[in-house]
Amino acid sequence: MLTCLAEECVEVAQRAMKALRFGLSEVQTGQDKTNIERIEEEFIDLLTVMAVFQKENSVPQNLAFGFNKKLEKLQKYMEYAKSVGTVDKDSDTNFSQYKIKPWDS
Repeated sequence: MLTCLAEECVEVAQRAMKALRFGLSEVQTGQDKTNIERIEEEFIDLLTVMAVFQKENSVPQNLAFGFNKKLEKLQKYMEYAKSVGTVDKDSDTNFSQYKIKPWDS
């Protein structure tokens, strides 16, 4: 399962890099979905494999805590990026709306 988890991480990264290169709305030749739709599919695959991995390895379901902690870090560093001019000063960097509540396993 660990191999599957690693593969899914790589697939999300690969699709994100394609979107950076060609845009979120681009539809690759021979495909019927945009890059953003394909990122979403890969992300769902990753979350699914992660859930199976957690269950098989008795990993505590603390995703909500980790998710919210990462949001706080992301907001801090996006604010810093705005201050040094690498992110548009008008960009919304308030991620508190994305916080999630813990759930039962």
